[in-house]
Amino acid sequence: MVNPEHIEFLDKVFVRRPYFDAAGYKVGKLQEVLKTNVFKNAIWLASTEFYKELEKKGFEYDLLNPKERLTALKFYNRMTFRATPFGAFSEFSLADWAEGGKKAGGRVQNAVLHLLPSVQSELDALDMLPPKDDTLIAINPTLYAVGHDWRFTKYDTEKSGRLSFYVYMLQRNEVDALLLKYLKSNSQPKAKIIAYLKELTDCTDNDASAHVNGLLDEQVLVSEHGLNLLTGNSDGKKISLNFDEDSNMLISCDQALAGTGNLVDGSSIYSGLEIKELSSVSTEWQEVIRDAMAVLDLLAPISSKNDLITFKEAFEKKFGERSVPLLEALDPDLGVAYGNAQQAGVNGLIQGLEFAQPRKQSDQIQWTAVHQLLLKVWLQNGKRNEWEPVVLTDADLSALKPSGLPLPPSTSVICSVAGDKLIYQNIGGSTATALTGRFSAFSDDFMTFCRHVASQEAAANPDIIFAELLQVSHRKIDNINRRQQVYDAVLPLNTFPVNGSILPADLELSMQGGDLMLVHRPSGKRVIPRLPTAFNFHHNGMPLFKFLCALQYQSTRANLDFDPEKLFPGLNFYPRISYGKSILSQARWHISTEEVKVLTQQPLSISRLHLFCRQLGIPVKVSTGRSDQQLFFDLSNDAEALFFLENLRGAGEAVVTEFLGCTGPGEKNADQYNTQLVISLLNRAKVYQPVHNKFSRETIARDFQPGSEWVYMKIYATYESAENILLNTLVPWIADNHYRISQWFFVRYFDTDAHLRIRLKVDIEDVKQMQFDLQGLIGNLTVRGLAQKAYFDTYQREIERYSADLICQVEEVFFRGSEFVCQSLLNKPGSGNDGFMLWPVRHCYQMLLVFYRNDLEKAMAVCQWVSHAFFMEHDGDKKLKRSMDDRYREIRAALLYDEKQSFGDWELITHLNASLSDLSNASAGKPEPFRQKLIADIIHMQVNRIFKSEQRRHETFIWHCLLKMFVSAVKSGVKVGEGASVTMVGDV
Repeated sequence: MVNPEHIEFLDKVFVRRPYFDAAGYKVGKLQEVLKTNVFKNAIWLASTEFYKELEKKGFEYDLLNPKERLTALKFYNRMTFRATPFGAFSEFSLADWAEGGKKAGGRVQNAVLHLLPSVQSELDALDMLPPKDDTLIAINPTLYAVGHDWRFTKYDTEKSGRLSFYVYMLQRNEVDALLLKYLKSNSQPKAKIIAYLKELTDCTDNDASAHVNGLLDEQVLVSEHGLNLLTGNSDGKKISLNFDEDSNMLISCDQALAGTGNLVDGSSIYSGLEIKELSSVSTEWQEVIRDAMAVLDLLAPISSKNDLITFKEAFEKKFGERSVPLLEALDPDLGVAYGNAQQAGVNGLIQGLEFAQPRKQSDQIQWTAVHQLLLKVWLQNGKRNEWEPVVLTDADLSALKPSGLPLPPSTSVICSVAGDKLIYQNIGGSTATALTGRFSAFSDDFMTFCRHVASQEAAANPDIIFAELLQVSHRKIDNINRRQQVYDAVLPLNTFPVNGSILPADLELSMQGGDLMLVHRPSGKRVIPRLPTAFNFHHNGMPLFKFLCALQYQSTRANLDFDPEKLFPGLNFYPRISYGKSILSQARWHISTEEVKVLTQQPLSISRLHLFCRQLGIPVKVSTGRSDQQLFFDLSNDAEALFFLENLRGAGEAVVTEFLGCTGPGEKNADQYNTQLVISLLNRAKVYQPVHNKFSRETIARDFQPGSEWVYMKIYATYESAENILLNTLVPWIADNHYRISQWFFVRYFDTDAHLRIRLKVDIEDVKQMQFDLQGLIGNLTVRGLAQKAYFDTYQREIERYSADLICQVEEVFFRGSEFVCQSLLNKPGSGNDGFMLWPVRHCYQMLLVFYRNDLEKAMAVCQWVSHAFFMEHDGDKKLKRSMDDRYREIRAALLYDEKQSFGDWELITHLNASLSDLSNASAGKPEPFRQKLIADIIHMQVNRIFKSEQRRHETFIWHCLLKMFVSAVKSGVKVGEGASVTMVGDV
């Protein structure tokens, strides 16, 4: 849970603000602003094409057409109100905490404009350069073997600059196999690779070079001079200029870039304006933020369904607790396609077409306690004015429960000051480096700050490797991904793997404790991916990258954003919601397309706008649009009101948000700039659990293909037919062939359809005959319509689940348990027999006693854990608990009463108990959590065998009964049956 006491504030605050102060903003000043070099410089860096259009007209406002005037006014507005760093439109700095804080007044002279070649210009230049003899070349990090061939991820570059990804198959040949083996450990210079190929094949230099170039073109191999986003102070790419708002940056850039080979064009430059000693931030806000985060942990929703959760469920269903190579785990054929991606190369006919991304069906809205709270204090609160803010109190929040999830090792709060309150724009993120990382490309101060954050994350989680993802996604957008290396380890995907990289081929994926566990095979350590930039990874089309990015957020409270619109979608108005000094959500209005048409009718009418705003409670200071399109207006000013209406024209539906920033001079905490604070927080508690030690390194066979000693068949049938086939066909056939079958067991399963899974261990010389006989047996059932289909499959032992040194004992328990269940089902009496109805509960009770050797305390402990887990799986509401309690009271006397009925063969019971006792002895040295899970899994499989359908519901109630039985036994010191001469089913 979000514990305010565990939150530690880093000693620096990332401050960002627009270049112009809001106090001096006037729409009528645009004519004057157009003439200033500082505005010209910002336009040139942002849009060279628009700059050239303005230059043609001498930056004379009167010569601009209406569209150009509106565009220029939007840039001016952006340079005054939007704090997000973008070229020379805004400034960034690191500030200190200080009691009371200090605002920087007026312009700060100590400013530096940092210039880097844009990602697109760099990649365009690299495309023209063939690899030289000393160029290092390595294997594509995503390459992996599939049978005798290889698969890897390729990309094509669309006209928009976006990289589209797909999985490509490379057919095996002996030369490439040996070459890939040669390059497996380390990259090599092209000259050495050519020499190796010449020696291997006796070919010419030209032939070898052509082969290497072909593999590079196909992206089987990658060059060190290919895609890369990391930069450093020693690579000579960055130029830093002392910023003078009166100077002409075109001349300065021309002089600075002379001789570098870089074109002097704003579009080829990535820039940032850093201000030194901008301000300090008042420490009073720290306590406000602590309280707000605890409140938001109660309010902010947690997604119940997303791509990672869907993948996790499918992965666990397919692989159980097996460790699977990462690249195979995400392969659509071998594993589970992440995000349902089925990648293939794009036909040239539609190459580069800008299709809209398919929309995902939104989650069904589930009614929660937060909905109930907001309904009470907002929608059904007759005491408040329709437009007035909703103020939450501790009393309002008392019924809400915390998430129970820990904060990430570091995270961020984006906020701004409005008088004596904080407005939150965003709270969360898997790491605080996500919002500061890209500025490390410009500033050594930011580099030091980011690396400090990374070191603190590692210090709190010493058994974890934090690996920085290296991935190029979009030639035009990837400037946001430019950075110096932040974390000690890097995980390259479509970039050159530098020495020491963690490669995807060295990673394995498994389930552990309900989490997906990414493990670095060579070191045995858990890996947590990190993307230290603000790039929205959902815009990337590579499933591997999206999966690793999503994995950052697993099982942490990484998103504390609170948006009432997500809870109550489709309303026209959402009020401001606050708690204490925190504004959790600003008031927001949705203006329909029809309303926009009325407002923007020609001639534009300010009075019509004011009337509309009064009717809807819209204040005079507002903003419209989101992200890069956000603009700010004071509707009490006629010029700004007309600007607002011009901006609405043709916009369709519009969203208007109240604007509370930029307090005026003389007000408390006055700030004439629309300043934004990015506050980084640390969670000193250990967040990530390390990989559990493997109990045995013993080599044991895992997979048994058809034709091996384990014969495995899946038989698809309805629930009733499956029961009929099991008891009346398979069991007699197994009895007739008992001399050839040393072990057998079955489970009931459902993956798209219900079926039986039957496994038989036979002598290898009998396998063919047994498979032939079994196929004929089931084939007759298929003809008769009892079985829908049946086929042999590979038996994959669940070694990770049960451990290598226990799997044989577990299979013996499964064998004896299957025998006992089948015999009991065959011996069951007619309907209405309460003794048979209750024997599964008694049977599971006895299994726990045998495994724990009558240790009632240990048996009760496992019942507490498992019963709670099943209860929560079925939503864990009071209605379910009450009904189970009532049902238990109805059957309690019968459970404890000795009916002297047994539905199983005593010899089979003896064998089952002996196998359980052997398993208990063999697992005695294991940690207790492992043993608890072991016996819980054993009982889970036994319940699965007993019931034809609804097994998990039956198991939920059985564990509920077991807990009550063991609690009573612990209190009384008497096991069930001892006081009443009970002969339990399963007693020896």
